[in-house]
Amino acid sequence: MLPTVSDILIHALDVALANKIAHFTMTDPLIKDTTDTMSKHTSLFPHTTCEDWMFLDGALYFKGRLYVLEPAQQDLVHPLHWSPAGGHGGYFCTIHLIQCNYWWPGLTTFVNHFVAGYAIYLPS
Repeated sequence: MLPTVSDILIHALDVALANKIAHFTMTDPLIKDTTDTMSKHTSLFPHTTCEDWMFLDGALYFKGRLYVLEPAQQDLVHPLHWSPAGGHGGYFCTIHLIQCNYWWPGLTTFVNHFVAGYAIYLPS
């Protein structure tokens, strides 16, 4: 089966976004907290386990999805929301495209505000 346009777009974003995230990794408080809790074999959030978290190639993953730091969140949401794959498809389409591969605390609220026009995109 051939990949869809959204599959190609998401995988193209992975490389650029991963590079951007790598520059912020060591200064992020969540990454520091996660490192501490993983070393104690405890959980950072309710209803999660230590096994839900993983470090791979210097990036943090939660349940197999790449953790996106705050400086990169708008850079991820904007092209997925406005792309031919997303088609400015609104909240549910944008959430679906993002949650397949990415995660951060408050993701759904952020996307809701972005789609509603509360978040102003300022490319970095």
